[in-house]
Amino acid sequence: MLTKKEISWNTLMKLNIWNTKLILVASIVVVCNSLFYSNYFLSLILVIMEIIILAVCYFRKKITYYLGYYIIFLTLSFEFDYFFETQAFYGFKNFRIGGINLGIICLLPIVILFFSNGVKLKELKNSFSLVYSISKNIILLNIFAIIMGLVTILFNDNRIQNLPGVLTKYLSSVYSVSAIPILLIICFIYIIDKEDEEVVIKLGQFLFAALFAISISIIFSFFNGNFGYYGGVNTLLIQSIVQFFPFIFIFYFYDYRIPKWSYVLIFIAGYISLVYNAQGKIIIVYFLLPILITIIYAKNKKIIPLFLLLFLLPIFILVFVELIGNLSADSILFKSKFDQAFALIKFWDGNWFDNLPSSPKYRVSEFLNIISEYLKKPYFFFFGKGFLGSITDTRSLFNMYDLDAFTVDEWNYRIFYNMHETLNVVFLSNGLFGLYVLFKVLRNLMKNINDNPWILIGSFWFLIIYGYSITLTAFGCFSLLYGYYCSDMSNKKMGTEGGKN
Repeated sequence: MLTKKEISWNTLMKLNIWNTKLILVASIVVVCNSLFYSNYFLSLILVIMEIIILAVCYFRKKITYYLGYYIIFLTLSFEFDYFFETQAFYGFKNFRIGGINLGIICLLPIVILFFSNGVKLKELKNSFSLVYSISKNIILLNIFAIIMGLVTILFNDNRIQNLPGVLTKYLSSVYSVSAIPILLIICFIYIIDKEDEEVVIKLGQFLFAALFAISISIIFSFFNGNFGYYGGVNTLLIQSIVQFFPFIFIFYFYDYRIPKWSYVLIFIAGYISLVYNAQGKIIIVYFLLPILITIIYAKNKKIIPLFLLLFLLPIFILVFVELIGNLSADSILFKSKFDQAFALIKFWDGNWFDNLPSSPKYRVSEFLNIISEYLKKPYFFFFGKGFLGSITDTRSLFNMYDLDAFTVDEWNYRIFYNMHETLNVVFLSNGLFGLYVLFKVLRNLMKNINDNPWILIGSFWFLIIYGYSITLTAFGCFSLLYGYYCSDMSNKKMGTEGGKN
């Protein structure tokens, strides 16, 4: 039998992705959250047990385990209330101390260790160039957004001071967008500096356990009848990180060792989620999976599997078309989201923009209005308008009063600051620098996509759903950091400095 030293870093990572104990813990947590979300007392007991587990890890100085369990507890709790029939719901993310949620509070003990013990940042830059680069850029994005947001408020850009509670809205944006990624980066840097690599590698087990637990959540909620409402139709009450669920299918093509029986649950959960929780982004990801698999095989020079995939592609297409037909017949929500996603990529249509459904049309309209804003105020172009940076509907494209698109205050004052999709969010808040960071993440994805699936998952977060929610940010940012770390480690073991940056 090979020893750990004789097994390559990538192989060790793939052999150790499935941890039955963590899968069981994550499954219990997600089922309990699905059962107890409306019961304050039972939810409180669950959260107390989760905090006890974190405390035990912390005082035993198992900081990597602390961070891993933290990811499971946070990302498998519910975050948004618009699916629920009840006005109040509870979980790890929504319990607060002094108005601050546990997702932020539970990172502070590691942050204290970071500043009290210190880390070797120079060595980090040399040995983990991908981790260092993305950490620096995310922190700079947020620093610039904080500063430029204050500037726009002080100079009353677009009469932003007329908005009710403008400073509260600004601080809320800083809190919801900046806190988790910056704190997570600090915690991650601490553990890769202080913990053994054989321990840090196990973080992938925690991430995968949380991702796999979503399949348990979907199936359990379906059979238990945990339904809410979205767009007037029944929707399963599923944790927000369901948006990452399609990527679980791709682990097989990276040669990760996952029990074959688990794919039965994954496929069942995938179908149920498309019927009851379809989103345009998720549908597009499913469409892109064959292309991503082809790229992975090609970059890893797996010629036989690549030719086999291309040979079977016509069959896959026929099955896919039949599946879309069945899903469209079974689910009004899927049909609606599929039509929106298809309309968005149907560029060859002569009346493409006019024919867009309202949801994607708002997103395109936002981008066009941001361009108009920078043409009028080029001094904001390089670093953006920061948090609570705003646009006006210069092009008169927001011609529908839709509360799902913007808040009542935004419509009443005709000042729009809640952008949709990462491109618009980052372009408005960070300008040209934001676009540069987006391009760099995309370039690193293309260079390192064949290394591990966490880079793909983390890049999806940053490129598509950055700044949208705390739980999505926690899982996505952590996946990106861990994926880059694994890529850096693989190159380090091969005698090169850092990853392909």
